[in-house]
Amino acid sequence: MSNITPYNDSRSLDTPGHFKSDRGASIEAIIGGWLDSKFTHSQSQKTIISYKDTLLKFRAFLFAMDRDLLYESGKFHAEIADAAQIFSKQRSPNSKHKGDIATATQAHRIAALSSFYQYAIRRGHLTGGNPIDAVERPVVEAYSESRALAPEDVAKRLEAIDVSMLSGLRDLALLAVLLSTGRRVSEVAKLTRKDVQQVGEQIKLSFRKTKGNKSISDLLEVEVSLILLEWLEANYQGRFMRMPATTPLWVDVHHKTRRDVPLGYHGFAGVCQKYLGTSKVHTTRGTFTILMIVAGAKLTDIQQRLQHSNAATTGIYANKLTQEVNQYSGKVTELLGLKKRLK
Repeated sequence: MSNITPYNDSRSLDTPGHFKSDRGASIEAIIGGWLDSKFTHSQSQKTIISYKDTLLKFRAFLFAMDRDLLYESGKFHAEIADAAQIFSKQRSPNSKHKGDIATATQAHRIAALSSFYQYAIRRGHLTGGNPIDAVERPVVEAYSESRALAPEDVAKRLEAIDVSMLSGLRDLALLAVLLSTGRRVSEVAKLTRKDVQQVGEQIKLSFRKTKGNKSISDLLEVEVSLILLEWLEANYQGRFMRMPATTPLWVDVHHKTRRDVPLGYHGFAGVCQKYLGTSKVHTTRGTFTILMIVAGAKLTDIQQRLQHSNAATTGIYANKLTQEVNQYSGKVTELLGLKKRLK
């Protein structure tokens, strides 16, 4: 396996496999069934696209060795495991990045491939166990890439947004919802008119089919509600609450021909980059956690808002976000006599 050549992104991924399971299913049919199963479980289009991309690239990698995802061979499991081990660490020849693959990326690739073979086993298309079980997993530090902004810094950045422009109204409303609820960008991006309900001076947002296929609601504070309403009323000329149920909350305001097109992930990332200084949209969720901690919220309260399965997960997340802050550092500096140098 040491002479495996790198996979080629330009290679056709539509080449039919020469394998048919005992049920007579082609590899293409098995892939389709797997993706449908994944979507039914996760309801996340982003996850499906990512998993499909990983599997098809691995399939192209195998094509270079005259192999496919499934084939009849006594060495099948060992060869697939060896190939997956190499593939998980290898960059695409067309990648703009250099150096080692991030451990989180390796882990994601292995998880995607393992999921496919688990499905194939469950459906009776494969026997002898999951070949990906033999692949060595990288050690991934939990929430190692989590980031948060200081509350006072965020307040200044929000205050600086020019709301005299339609784009400014949208961006302030978008960030206000993200930062005050802690909801995932994927959840906020899917909001439509049917998810908005006015309760007195407040707005209730309903998030349908969030992670874990749950439905939850948030009652926004009056201030955030007014900011959101101001954007919606300005963009839809006062008719938003009478618009069709599928009318999106967030649209592209920079191109007149796209005014009815929902704002995508890259649009959210662009807003975060412009006002928060980072395109990593998850920063809003980390910042919400810090805001909750500063506000005196209990760990269980934060857990509920973040929809973590247990408090231990929230504890790890919160600890990662706050580990750079040492509440005793001021006293330590004073004991070292360093503060006297500033007087």
